[in-house]
Amino acid sequence: MRTISSRITVSAVTGISGGIYLAVMYMQPTVLGNIGLSDLVMRLSGSRAPGFPLTPVISELLSLTLVLVPCYVFQIYMGIEVYRSFCTASIYVFSRTPGRIRWYLGEITGLAGAALLFQVILVVSASAAAALMHPFYIDKAGVVLAVYHIILYTFWLFAMSLIINLLAVYLGSNAAFFLVCGAQLIFTSLLIFINMFEENRPFVTRFLNLNPMAHLVIGWHSSVVPMLDKTVQAPYEGLYFAVSFLVTAGTALAAAVAGAFIVKHHDFLTADSEGGV
Repeated sequence: MRTISSRITVSAVTGISGGIYLAVMYMQPTVLGNIGLSDLVMRLSGSRAPGFPLTPVISELLSLTLVLVPCYVFQIYMGIEVYRSFCTASIYVFSRTPGRIRWYLGEITGLAGAALLFQVILVVSASAAAALMHPFYIDKAGVVLAVYHIILYTFWLFAMSLIINLLAVYLGSNAAFFLVCGAQLIFTSLLIFINMFEENRPFVTRFLNLNPMAHLVIGWHSSVVPMLDKTVQAPYEGLYFAVSFLVTAGTALAAAVAGAFIVKHHDFLTADSEGGV
């Protein structure tokens, strides 16, 4: 119960503070003096304003990294939650009960719930804070984009946090966090190649779909729904929400399956990745 309560508390506090931080720093009104939900959602992944999506140059990629700071803070905490449970529950769970997988499923369900709660609170808090500072309106496209954003980012946060937990079993929590977050920063910096090869459309399309961080940029997505396509006005071709859902959900599923294998076969009773084996 304490673990569940702590996860809810951390998700809520991080989501509220992160939403306020993003609203204050990045939710400036448009030339009309207002801000819509669709615009707000796109700014949560790096867009500057309606019609001005994230441009893959150093300054804006740095801005994207700063926009994602609340998500990285979430990963810092949740990235050791399951691993901490491995350590504290190992003697009882892994020596007295054969239900390792059942226990593990409970842990990752809680982690997924925390990621979803965090994203919902982040979007709601950013919207509420923006509404207090500027004239704010909710548009139909914005509601759909908010749902898309929450789903994509929940899968991403769950996958990254779980991978940190799993790597911590072998490398220790500090090394696992720096490795996973470092990889995300590297993939973000590699987005600069889009700008360098913009004339080569086939390359850009392949690169967008192969770079996991590109799938988080809402303003780069095309849609088969005319309302969304008109609202987003993606500057590139070939990156679709359906593909991004498959990539992020597939990564989350692969991490969950790998975790089940590790929990089933790893000897947690004798291994100590924080201080050696």
